[in-house]
Amino acid sequence: MKNLPKIVLVDDTAGKEGAALVAVVKSVKTANDPDVVNPPVSDTVLYQQADDVMAVVTQRKTDPSPTLTAKQSELSSKVKRSYGKVMAYVAGVANDKAVSAGDVEAGRQVFLRCGFTQKKALDVHPRGFEIVDQGPTWYHLRVKSVGKRAAYGWKCGLSDENNTPPTPDKLSRL
Repeated sequence: MKNLPKIVLVDDTAGKEGAALVAVVKSVKTANDPDVVNPPVSDTVLYQQADDVMAVVTQRKTDPSPTLTAKQSELSSKVKRSYGKVMAYVAGVANDKAVSAGDVEAGRQVFLRCGFTQKKALDVHPRGFEIVDQGPTWYHLRVKSVGKRAAYGWKCGLSDENNTPPTPDKLSRL
């Protein structure tokens, strides 16, 4: 059995409010999916919660009262929680499908059918020795860590001319 990467989905509702939130929630479709058979919140309930948010958003265009603002915030939180439950369930089903098929693509098809997107793997900068930034009298260096409890020794010095290494008598240890 080979190791498969874990499927992690993106919470597309994060930072969204109003119509943008409703659009994301309405893009979810788990009904009649062959693999996602028992989501914690049905599409009908999720869509109704989104419609409730949209109704308050529409009301607030003519009446931006604090009461309606609080109501929209409350309803938005409710729909985000429901979306999160469905997202976690679909991610679990997608991971199970990938493991049973022995292929991540099988799990990928599950969450794509349901309207979710996968979180991208972080692109870690390959640390080595590099000069990140510099000025006329300074350098910002970055090096790969050799581990915990490590000490680094540096030699630096001044030079009379550009692009000329310093002479040994002008070197100092840091």
